[in-house]
Amino acid sequence: MAERYGVLRPTPPTPRRSPEVEHDVRAARDRRVDPLRPRAVFVAHGMGQQVPFATMDDVARGLCKTVEDMGGTVEEVNARTVRIGCETVQRLELELKAKDGAPLAPIHLYEAYWAPLTEGAIGLWQTVRFLLSGGINALRSNARLNRFLFGRPRQFHIKRLDIFFLLVAVVSIVAMLIVGTTIGAVAVARLTFAGAQWVTEPLVRELTTLCETFVGVIACAVSTAVAIIAIARIVRRWSDGGAARYISMLAIVPAAAILIALGLTAYIAIPLAFLFNEKMPFGARTCEWCKYSSTGWGKSFANTVGRLHEYLLRIQHCSLPERWAWWALVGTAAVILFYALQAIVFGGKDEAGRTVGGRLTGALLSSILLLAVLAVCNDSGMLALLTWLLLAGSALFVRSFLIQYVGDVAIYVAPHMVDRFFDLRIRIKAVVWRAARAVYACVGEDGELLYDKVVIAGHSLGSVVVYDVLNRLINEDDLAGGAAPECCEDAPVELLDVSRRTKLLLTFGSPLDKTAFVFARNDPHGGSERDALASSVQPLIARERDFAWVNVWTPFDILGGSLEFYDTPEGDPDRNEPRVVNKIDPDAITPIAAHNEFWHNSLIYKYMYYALE
Repeated sequence: MAERYGVLRPTPPTPRRSPEVEHDVRAARDRRVDPLRPRAVFVAHGMGQQVPFATMDDVARGLCKTVEDMGGTVEEVNARTVRIGCETVQRLELELKAKDGAPLAPIHLYEAYWAPLTEGAIGLWQTVRFLLSGGINALRSNARLNRFLFGRPRQFHIKRLDIFFLLVAVVSIVAMLIVGTTIGAVAVARLTFAGAQWVTEPLVRELTTLCETFVGVIACAVSTAVAIIAIARIVRRWSDGGAARYISMLAIVPAAAILIALGLTAYIAIPLAFLFNEKMPFGARTCEWCKYSSTGWGKSFANTVGRLHEYLLRIQHCSLPERWAWWALVGTAAVILFYALQAIVFGGKDEAGRTVGGRLTGALLSSILLLAVLAVCNDSGMLALLTWLLLAGSALFVRSFLIQYVGDVAIYVAPHMVDRFFDLRIRIKAVVWRAARAVYACVGEDGELLYDKVVIAGHSLGSVVVYDVLNRLINEDDLAGGAAPECCEDAPVELLDVSRRTKLLLTFGSPLDKTAFVFARNDPHGGSERDALASSVQPLIARERDFAWVNVWTPFDILGGSLEFYDTPEGDPDRNEPRVVNKIDPDAITPIAAHNEFWHNSLIYKYMYYALE
């Protein structure tokens, strides 16, 4: 598709229509329906470290593939910089043709880019505090959520299973804090304060034994989960996805093993070692099988099978940590071989765009790492050092994940208490609002508003942002007849008819339901005046919507989910219509990583395309 890209010269700003002709222009537009008038898609990215224009590029590729799958063709994709009012924005223009060669309405793609605003704005402890405070607040809710929807208070009953998962999340966060703090404190005291009385040799030995066991469990679980996911992806190529989803669900078992090991380490093993000076419930580490595995390497491979049998027999006499470490290495080697064979057999690119060469390179580097681990196994000191380094690396990975993903949510989501990120939230909303308003305010050469059909899409945290922005735009339409606010300098907000021109609000990987429940203010009296005021600035839950709202989700996404709290509860006599349509993406089946798989699947682009037809 790259050869279809072009860059067009910037378009000068179109003069604003005078108030005298506004009524005549709107009446003329309502009378005339132009099937070839451009349509617009406005997308907001989610949490993480996005780069400019990457979101637009993903959407362009997805829409082009959807058009081609339906028999149409993409003539060209042009990039253009335009100035709309006080905003300078970039867009991609897709020129399309139908299966019979007839021209189709062009599609213009816009993005809201706000990632740099949150970079470095929050630390680890603030993120953890955010998670713990939100989790504890939700646990105090007594499995009920009170919201003011469509004119009156509503009460939602939360499933007990959801409360259990929330409790597991809170307990796991505390456990990670305990383990991470212990590792950091012991390492710093050992390396910096050699005379620290509390860091004794027996304590370090016991903690090393504990850490080796913990690392062994994590390695085994991760290797098993990766193998399950790889098998599920291969099955997905040959079936309709049902069998692949069931296979992916088996990844719950290794995930549960990691959580159990984390809990036992944090709440039992570490307190026993520190408070009661107890030894670990299994013996100290030995390296008998490591010694045997390193003596004959590089001399002869003629008796490989016999040596392998000997190794398998000898690990039966090793202590528990050594046995787990061995099977972790064997499992890792099996997964590496499995991926290498998959790359060779299927070829091409996988769902994430990795080529055969890229996957084989990764397999080669992983094999070198595996051999390096085996090479140091006969050195107790080196193996202990490697264990601590792996734990430190895991801690840094968890820290980075929490700050880059959960930290963005902590910054933006207005919680149940006052914090210091209020100004930053306002800035994020303003950036996205200005970009979205520019799309709706864009005027064509004929002096009319350019787009009669607009799709608003948001991924992950971006869905929360576009929800707020769309509410604001609709509110401004409602207030446009009075004393209008100003968008920038002296440019007044005009009537943009946002609600009628919006054809679809598309959210995917959206945490809107989770944030509504976890960070709700627990009011024992139900809908209060405060809730009514909050609802009054959210037209999407204050009155029935004029456009469709589709939410794409998958049960394998731990951050997003279905949306149930933006409609009246099931069974209410005054049921609102239309309701949020929750659709499961059948191709997003990778646990945790499914949160970003929506971009590489076809479902969201089909909804965009159908809404713009």
